[in-house]
Amino acid sequence: MHSELPKRIVFALFAGTATAMQRKLLEEWLADARNVEQFYAWMEEWETQHPQFIPNTEQGLERYLVGLEKESNRSAAGPAETNTKPRHALAKQWRVRWAAILLLAALAGTWLLRDTLLYKTHRTAYGQVQTLRLADGSTVVLNSNSALRVPRFGFGTRTREVSLTGEAEFSVKHTAHHQRFVVHTPDKLQVEVLGTEFVVYSRSRGSKIVLNQGKVQIRSQASTTAPTEPLTIAPGDVVTVDAEGTFRLQSRQPTQVYSAWKQHRFVFDETPLQEVAYLIDENFGVKVHIPDTALANRRLAGAYRGQTAEELIQVLSEMMDLRVVRNGQEYTLKSESQP
Repeated sequence: MHSELPKRIVFALFAGTATAMQRKLLEEWLADARNVEQFYAWMEEWETQHPQFIPNTEQGLERYLVGLEKESNRSAAGPAETNTKPRHALAKQWRVRWAAILLLAALAGTWLLRDTLLYKTHRTAYGQVQTLRLADGSTVVLNSNSALRVPRFGFGTRTREVSLTGEAEFSVKHTAHHQRFVVHTPDKLQVEVLGTEFVVYSRSRGSKIVLNQGKVQIRSQASTTAPTEPLTIAPGDVVTVDAEGTFRLQSRQPTQVYSAWKQHRFVFDETPLQEVAYLIDENFGVKVHIPDTALANRRLAGAYRGQTAEELIQVLSEMMDLRVVRNGQEYTLKSESQP
């Protein structure tokens, strides 16, 4: 299909003027998964050009499904009297837009695509750092091997809640209505702010919150017994959270070292070599094995730059007199005296 044709058809569909043939062409075009994200981009462009309509995605979907069921029941009962009275233009737009969304959902199953319909997920690859500007004016710097899920509709107006897996630095814009900004993590941690700058780390080994500026309140729902009391922290505080949702607070920390990854730098302060190996795995997807326990517990201090696992491992080998054995994408670190 010509590159401009799908856009004209999508806009015609939202305007309620698409023909049966155009709808068929659009359905075939959407069958290619590579075109789905473009569909959403044009949907957002349409909404920007027609700001009088602000969809409530949850309620809209439910109401549309109820409407379909009623229409089906009327059809089964027989032909109804034709109503030639024109309907309100906004109501028509509401129906045709949800018809377009349901058309897309039907291609792979409505509820299978539910998250894709309601949220956009930004992802970074291993070794990649990406800066995002959200619709409310807030800025997010996403570290490598991370994902940020943001609502497609109503972000900055009805909600400012996002979900993070991995690591990111947030610079949150204060709103005139003091609307809260909330970050959720997979381990049931909730970080709530009004206007501030902070880092959230959330990976399989646990979570960590580092506050640079402003004020943050942290809640955890991970405990299976009594819920953890909310904790309010101040600039310079670093909070680590274990699997049970227990907080460990460290005050007056040099918080800038926790966002050095934005410049592809790694800062270590008497950090065990085993911890360094974990960081290499999380940031670059490369396994580093240290068979010798004494070597794994050796401490490392200093700031090192590395945009790839190979660069960082090379620096470590030179600084700590290590022998590196590589097997594909896995590395084994040994001391020079080890066989």
